[in-house]
Amino acid sequence: MRSGSVSNLMDSNDNIINPATEETLALILADVALATGVGVGVVNVITAGTPVQLPDNDCLWVILVSPNTSNDVYFGDSSVDAASGSEQGLLLPPKNATEKIPINNTNLLYVDSTGNDTDVTFLYGFA
Repeated sequence: MRSGSVSNLMDSNDNIINPATEETLALILADVALATGVGVGVVNVITAGTPVQLPDNDCLWVILVSPNTSNDVYFGDSSVDAASGSEQGLLLPPKNATEKIPINNTNLLYVDSTGNDTDVTFLYGFA
């Protein structure tokens, strides 16, 4: 039998975190990968049901912000689809924002909306 002890892993707020989860890895990376700058952009979903790729920006993380309309926004890869009955991607309801999404380029994300002419704002941190 092995002897010894394992120390607790703590986040920046001194909360104990489980080292065996992907969520823990994201928390650790978020604490380590501090941005030295922040950028903001807007993409417009002209036609509902048609995915729009975010522009090319090197980054450490992205936050997506849905508009103050009644339109739901879906985000994900190029297969994202907000068309009723065939929704694909992660739902971002109106007037909401995602948590930081650890990603190395904003252009890896696509958005779609349930309504035409929908502006989706994004904030990204870069080194």
